[in-house]
Amino acid sequence: MIYEYSTIVGSYLCDYTDHLSVWGVARLFQEVAEYHTNETHIGYHDLIADNKAWVLTRMRYELHEMPATFSNVTLHTWSRGCESVYALRDFELTDADGRCLCTATANWVVIDFETRKVCRLNDIMSHYDHHDRTATQVSKLEKLRLGSMDNAQQVLQMQVRESMLDHTQHVNNAEYLRWASDYWPRQDNPIATHSPFNHTSIDVNFLAETRMAETVSVVRCHTENSTDFQIANPRGISVVMRWSKI
Repeated sequence: MIYEYSTIVGSYLCDYTDHLSVWGVARLFQEVAEYHTNETHIGYHDLIADNKAWVLTRMRYELHEMPATFSNVTLHTWSRGCESVYALRDFELTDADGRCLCTATANWVVIDFETRKVCRLNDIMSHYDHHDRTATQVSKLEKLRLGSMDNAQQVLQMQVRESMLDHTQHVNNAEYLRWASDYWPRQDNPIATHSPFNHTSIDVNFLAETRMAETVSVVRCHTENSTDFQIANPRGISVVMRWSKI
């Protein structure tokens, strides 16, 4: 089953160019995944009854063209099956003419809240409908290995607030993209008519949760072909991220 959901790009999800923000894309893909899993009875409320929850571990976004404010779009998502403990899920965002604007592929796991261990997916996904079509250029998400961060610059340090948390009581995955997007290199142009994130790919590994009131630091390092980010909390590195042009 490929799940579809049509909506309008709200201005609250957009940036100063009046186009969908990176944070907005992440939120929309997260929402449509929740709609799909809720409809198929493996959503948050279904799992939390057994003290379990979905956790995002790796994700790749390919942002070809950000839609404008108030434009009509359709979100598509589907399961690509399971590999070991990972559930594979892909996403597409298309415009009113059916043109593909943004895509993503993601690896999710289910954790047990009490033991904090990853659960096997045999029972949870045993009767789920899968499709083998891959939305992005990359079909298998590997561990992201950043180069040397010796010359990295700290661009942000802040304390986690309640508004950054989701219902699993840790920082929502879209928040990390919001923090990094403020420091993606681009020309300052307050009257820009196109999104600075067009033709951009983002690879993210979520390594550890970040909790309420923890202090996070974001460091950035430019390389020849990409910009790398490393986000840490007091217990270690929580997220690594690479932004590239496509």
